Amino acid sequence: MHNLFIRTGETAYHAGIDAISSDALGVRYGTYRNLFRFQDQTEDLNVGLIVWPGGALSEQHEDRYGFEFEGLYNPTTGKPSIADMMAESIDQGTGLSVLLWTARYVGRLDDLRDDIQGFMQDLLGGHYGEMPDQMILEVGDEFYANFNNTTASGAATDYAAIADIMVTEIALALADSAINTAGSDVTIAVQSGRAFAED
Repeated sequence: MHNLFIRTGETAYHAGIDAISSDALGVRYGTYRNLFRFQDQTEDLNVGLIVWPGGALSEQHEDRYGFEFEGLYNPTTGKPSIADMMAESIDQGTGLSVLLWTARYVGRLDDLRDDIQGFMQDLLGGHYGEMPDQMILEVGDEFYANFNNTTASGAATDYAAIADIMVTEIALALADSAINTAGSDVTIAVQSGRAFAED
């Protein structure tokens, strides 16, 4: 018989290597459950980022998520709005990444421009309340799975056109002092494909 000893806890640290900070950990709140359930599950986790409102859900459920809803989320569902999630992020001391839907704008690029401009005016104008210190606007989710094109290159082309408009309009709003009156700093994230051929 042999004994195997594994060092754990403080004795397992190597000199010069720090523990992973909470900034490296995040949670995705897909809104299947109510906010209080999410709070109960995350309040002691010390995470650094909350991702909302969920990836494929936001792309596939136009009846739940969209710029046409006050707070981006259909209020009849009883689920939290962007204002609720910004306040939750501030309460938990985390950043917030808001996933913005893209697939529904195939062939509707002018509507997209109008919608994203209106949203940015509301966001930067304080309509939804105070933003957390780290605010990320994430453009789309897994376009290769959520666009209804018959080819990967067609989906990538449509996604690229939509993402280009979103990124451009977000950047223009951030740079416009008449819109971004508080000088807010928002990070723009764009998802890439699973492989170079999909980008």
